[in-house]
Amino acid sequence: MQTDGLINSPYNGIEQSADNFYHPWKLNTGQLTIGQGYITSVSSGTRSINGIPKQFNHVQGTLSASYLKFTNDYGARTYIDADMFTYSNQTNDTAMVTISAGGVGINMGTMSAPALTISNGYIDASSSSSYGKFGAITLGYNAHTINSDDSLFFESGHGSGNPGINIWAKGFHSLSSRLSTKRQVRLLDDEHSNSLLLGADTATFQYNQDTNADNSNEGVIIDDVNTAKQYSLPDELMTRDGKAPADLMSFIARIISQNKYQARLIEDLQIRLRKVEINNG
Repeated sequence: MQTDGLINSPYNGIEQSADNFYHPWKLNTGQLTIGQGYITSVSSGTRSINGIPKQFNHVQGTLSASYLKFTNDYGARTYIDADMFTYSNQTNDTAMVTISAGGVGINMGTMSAPALTISNGYIDASSSSSYGKFGAITLGYNAHTINSDDSLFFESGHGSGNPGINIWAKGFHSLSSRLSTKRQVRLLDDEHSNSLLLGADTATFQYNQDTNADNSNEGVIIDDVNTAKQYSLPDELMTRDGKAPADLMSFIARIISQNKYQARLIEDLQIRLRKVEINNG
């Protein structure tokens, strides 16, 4: 025992047996220190990772009442305390894994490498150098369900209220058309649908971030700029917050309803025209 109350003892070496859960170490002569509330072991060592042997000149582990930490001279660091687990390794492009009360984060550390964050109910897969440069998000190979109490928005950039993006899929299926899933069913007023659609302005346009080389977009316009509106879209064809048009199925239903109204008008005009032709011989 030392004069400061620490126990500092050398050891001759430890060789861990291999199993299927970790890469075993062979630790050379090292030093074990037991102090006030902590135990530290320092050594050099060798291990084989995925069949490749590596020599470590400095391997250290520290156990205290508040944390457990492992480091080596290759820049690897594993740290566990009451609030967080982190792993980083400079030899693997500064890879880092963090698990804390805020969520799970995985970052490879290079300028173009992907990062993954799982936190507070969301999954974000993006570049570590520029938020919003997304990689692939894979949920598995079986069917999955995404539930939301409100709408789902697929937008460009970071944050909400941005222009939408293109979505590619082999097919889209609506499971909500079954009568058994609905209540308070009322048929649309076909004449009212006709009035709504005739009151909606359609236009071609480009988003502010588009370049002149980008193709023009087509759609309706919600005029949130001019006090005296230059473009019209009835409220019933907008979302409740007035920031986006209603969903595509709502527009399709209104178009079907309008077609029925106009078909009846055409049929009535044909009958009248036929009567005029008969009366005129």
